[in-house]
Amino acid sequence: MEKFPLVSVIIPTKNSSRNLKDSLLAIQNQTYPNVEIIVVDNFSTDDTVRIAKEFTKNVYRKGPERATQVNFGVSKAKGEYVYYTGSDVVAEKELIFEAVEACKSKKADAVYMNILTTMSHPTIWQKVRALERECYFKEPGMSGARFWKKRVFENLGGFEGILGDEIEFQSRLDTARYKTVFIDAKENNLGEYASYLTIVKRSIYYGWLIRKLQTINKRKLGKQYTPIRSEFIKHKDILLRDKVIFLYFLIYKVTQYVCAGLGYTLAVIFRYNRRIEILLNKMNYG
Repeated sequence: MEKFPLVSVIIPTKNSSRNLKDSLLAIQNQTYPNVEIIVVDNFSTDDTVRIAKEFTKNVYRKGPERATQVNFGVSKAKGEYVYYTGSDVVAEKELIFEAVEACKSKKADAVYMNILTTMSHPTIWQKVRALERECYFKEPGMSGARFWKKRVFENLGGFEGILGDEIEFQSRLDTARYKTVFIDAKENNLGEYASYLTIVKRSIYYGWLIRKLQTINKRKLGKQYTPIRSEFIKHKDILLRDKVIFLYFLIYKVTQYVCAGLGYTLAVIFRYNRRIEILLNKMNYG
């Protein structure tokens, strides 16, 4: 299999039973012939682990959040390349093949992932999220590689903090002068926000984690945490294509930052009280 070096696919999970099977089937059906699947579960209370074991023997338990799960998965990986994807993400069947080929032919060390949202019967909030992702399509400023040469990921020390921030990691890749490229194959996210309440709960929880991340890493927050982004201005034609969805988009962004601000404030006031963090975690993943 020298022509097809092993690719280790790392999938962190947490109560992911709704979409996990579709995600794993997409990996199983890749045209690339040499893949191992590694699922790192954050102590799910649903059928996540049972579903994962139908596809791979490499199922582990690890928390508390994505960064730790991904780093742990990479430590278990045997592949020359590692690909981190979501438990609610479906990859096009050529994706891994294209990523490996890009690393070889373009002498790249990492590959950006193009993630969009396409659903049969989306809610208005899922349409809003799809609009946002379209603005980020093939934009390096709001994208981070999730396919790397394993040695490169390890050389840079893996993810920091707790959120598994691929954009922060991308800044370290760029600073170290590693080469990152785009491919044409895409991922499709099936787990977008179905309701306004989901946006509220997730934003509060992420606000709490962002404060924790900022304190632990002693770093300024990256571009992805700022409300005004050049990508929105650059793609204003996409944003304004449907005026009704754009209106909901504005509500969505205001809600995100107000609720994240609330979570951030709670973290400052209560200094990461463990009971509150557990409550927010259950609220987000429940």
